[in-house]
Amino acid sequence: LVDVARVLHEKQIPVISITQINSNPISKLSTYSLKVPSEEKALRIGAISSRISSFVITDLLYYGVFKKNFEEHKKNLIDSKDNVSILKK
Repeated sequence: LVDVARVLHEKQIPVISITQINSNPISKLSTYSLKVPSEEKALRIGAISSRISSFVITDLLYYGVFKKNFEEHKKNLIDSKDNVSILKK
């Protein structure tokens, strides 16, 4: 992910990250960095709740951006899917 963030940063493409509160390579390369607590409880339930919280934040950001210009973002999504398919070959 750091390599991807670096490429996007070099191309001046905005990057939104969800990272721990402490400083890290991803947050330094991000245009916007949403910080989450870096401590987890000893029980596995802590990890589950933080993962679900991250998924909810990601989904809300995705839907918020997507709905602003549905047709353009739909095309970009299809292009991204095609590009990933090329990488898998």
